Amino acid sequence: MHWTICSFALALLAGLAASQLLSELPLIVKSPYMQYWIDASNVSLLNGTRPKFWTGRTIGWTSYIQVDGTAYKWSGNSWPTRPNLTTTMVTPTRTIFSFVAGAMAFNATYLSPLDPTDLVRQSLPFGYLYLDAWSLDGNVHAVRFYFDTTGEPLTADINDEVQWSTAQIGNILRHSMHLTTMQLMTEDADIAKDSTLYFAMENSPDISWQSGGNEADVRHIFEAGGSSLPDTMDTNPRITIDAKPVLSFLVDLGNITQTNKSVCLVTGLVRDPVIQYITSGSTQVRSSYYWSAYNTIDDIIQDVIAKFDDVRSKAIDFDSKILADGDAISSKYSDLISISLRMVFGTMDITIPKSGDGTLDTSDVKIFMKDIGSSSRVNPVEVIYAALPAILYFNSTLAGSLLEPLLEYQNSSSYKNAYAAPDLGIAYPKVVGNSSDTTELALENCCNMLIMTLAHALKSGDGSLLYRYYNLLKEWADYLEKITLDLEGYASTDRENNRNLSNLALKGILGLDAMGKISNVTGNSADASHYESQAQDYYNQWENLAVYLGHITSVYGDTSNWGLVYNLYAAKLLGSNLISDQVRMEIYQFVELKC
Repeated sequence: MHWTICSFALALLAGLAASQLLSELPLIVKSPYMQYWIDASNVSLLNGTRPKFWTGRTIGWTSYIQVDGTAYKWSGNSWPTRPNLTTTMVTPTRTIFSFVAGAMAFNATYLSPLDPTDLVRQSLPFGYLYLDAWSLDGNVHAVRFYFDTTGEPLTADINDEVQWSTAQIGNILRHSMHLTTMQLMTEDADIAKDSTLYFAMENSPDISWQSGGNEADVRHIFEAGGSSLPDTMDTNPRITIDAKPVLSFLVDLGNITQTNKSVCLVTGLVRDPVIQYITSGSTQVRSSYYWSAYNTIDDIIQDVIAKFDDVRSKAIDFDSKILADGDAISSKYSDLISISLRMVFGTMDITIPKSGDGTLDTSDVKIFMKDIGSSSRVNPVEVIYAALPAILYFNSTLAGSLLEPLLEYQNSSSYKNAYAAPDLGIAYPKVVGNSSDTTELALENCCNMLIMTLAHALKSGDGSLLYRYYNLLKEWADYLEKITLDLEGYASTDRENNRNLSNLALKGILGLDAMGKISNVTGNSADASHYESQAQDYYNQWENLAVYLGHITSVYGDTSNWGLVYNLYAAKLLGSNLISDQVRMEIYQFVELKC
């Protein structure tokens, strides 16, 4: 699920839409462990493919529509009768598949709500699948929908035993499933072994259900034209591979020309606590922020279902605003936004601790990000830096909550290095810190931390991190002074390690400039003068070495090459005056010409 800037650029130049840019399309992406995707590499087979976790493991989610007694499988393994997929659309919060099945057309919309300004709503690990159908010939047709899930989101070990339950809570039908032996804060192949899976719908006479039944037997009822499930629960736990137990719903809409309201399924993957935070010799377990607003899981599920119409409306408005802002720059930029936002916010756990009296302390918000796609690293600095534009745009205070754990750990006696760490360890959801030798990436990490900490203060108006960790930030700036123009032994994030990398040296200079601004903000005028002077001196030398005929060479002195100088972003972000408007404009014009 990785791609390169080059492949993105080529796709955009070819005029591809957001839904065509990815080899996998997001379905529900709401937390580091609730990451449901579908293979889009062969669009003609999209509706014969099982949804999967980001690692490629299937999640056992299967869905059908039945029209006039004929069953069409539109999500899951191949089935002889499949609906025709007509269009696919991806927005920041939704992925919408349009199908034709017999004489009926229908939309299947997967909604991952995004609300970065509301920490309760944003931290909820729940998403929606909703369906709308209409007749193509104007006549009434018998229409039914079926959904089920296995226990595959709970474990990578097919020999793990699962158990389940079904309950009616008010007007809600709720299935749940979890491992019989849950393992707190433990991953297996990137799947959390302390999760509980939920499948829920608003109850009505149209809905029937079954839980714990053999997947083949339960699905066969619908495949054979059945109109209802038996409303029974198998009470015998078993391993996930043994006659795979499923949680299932069947919705019989009767004879219709169109749905009067959306058929809505809610699914969630809940863990509590979500983070084990080890710092300054103590261990703290932290819960998701949303628990500050609810008492029980059933309260949550009822609220999530009750607010569906409002959440959908807000999501549509959110998408419209974001895409309009993106279109103001370029329609291709809007496509990039559509495919990236769920990936940015779906990597985070927004957490709070319990106070001494057992209540949750909403004054101590810390956010932990998992390095989805390549590792289990905690708060990977270069990934946070790449996500920073989106974070600052939607809610700049989130940046501070992401940075504070990094700063707090490195300001403690547990951390010995003179440069910034790349992350907080490699064992998500256990936050143990990282004091290993990462000298090679020291310049990148020092600069990222200086730039991000200052950017957070400037955008949020909250300078508390600058004051609280001033000495630590200064230590990193002093380290930069020694290495910025001679990069022997240092590499960029993409592992280029030439000692004369122009772009990397520019980042070091901007890191020093950031420290000058930090010193100014915090009233350390002598330090401010020093770092500003040092940054200006280094920049003057750098411009003579790196700028040639209106562009920046990739490597000092090699006039035959050029690079995309993405570190200019930091200069713009921080309002740096180091780079003259003339040089900046020449660089932009050169890159535009080349691209």
